[in-house]
Amino acid sequence: MASKDRAREFRRLVEERSIDEAFELLLRHSDRTRGYLRLRFGPFLGGRTGVEVTVVETILRAIQDPSDLDLDARGGLEFWLFRKGIAVAQDRIRADMNGGNGVWTDALPSEEQRIAREALEDAIQRLPEDERAVVELDVEHGGRAPMDVLVEKLGKKPEEIKRLRSSARARLLRYWKPEVEDDR
Repeated sequence: MASKDRAREFRRLVEERSIDEAFELLLRHSDRTRGYLRLRFGPFLGGRTGVEVTVVETILRAIQDPSDLDLDARGGLEFWLFRKGIAVAQDRIRADMNGGNGVWTDALPSEEQRIAREALEDAIQRLPEDERAVVELDVEHGGRAPMDVLVEKLGKKPEEIKRLRSSARARLLRYWKPEVEDDR
């Protein structure tokens, strides 16, 4: 079945209130979303468990509000789900960084939540000042601050900001090692 046909089928299932079938359809076509979320956001979502929770939340949000699904868009259903998945991951990370209960923490016992949050906060504090400033602005803006905002707030050139962002991500992946089971 072509991507556009899958999008039409999904829309039909939602309109007919065949929620279980709509969920299964999206679940079958969520591999790219799952893979990307694991690579890009995995450590910040709590590993495999957090990514799976995020994928399920993405599917539920997609079923609740399919209004932005463009049946004729290139990439169809999978690309639409992929974009929704990124937005859900960013929402969860932002909520967690702001002290909310929005990220993978729902799936973890409270002690593990505390350990993971403290490890992430410690990792951010260990970053050099310029890198930490980029990360904090990125978090404030849902995962990636616009370049013009970073240039204005940090007084640096775009090339330098790109280098700082890349370096910060690499350091965070090295520094952040919460004692949470990742079942990889």
